[in-house]
Amino acid sequence: MASSSYRHIRLAREKPTRSSIYESAIKNHAWFDPLSEINRDLRIIEQSIGDCREKAGMPGRSQDHFKRMLELFTCARESLLDIKKQYLKTAT
Repeated sequence: MASSSYRHIRLAREKPTRSSIYESAIKNHAWFDPLSEINRDLRIIEQSIGDCREKAGMPGRSQDHFKRMLELFTCARESLLDIKKQYLKTAT
């Protein structure tokens, strides 16, 4: 075997020397609970929706702004509820 072909064989690693990025992330964030984060975000959005409902009833130029914000928060809440359902479905 020529020395140049031997050099190419030695450059290829047989086994990874470290854990993958994903394995490291799982080990470092084992305490992370996505469901608690989703629930926290839902509480914040529901509080914001309540505030927008109060202010959307006030007359004036800001009424249109708060109605639009109410629509946006409602869409965000629906998206989070869908994510929560999917997470619960995969967790069981």
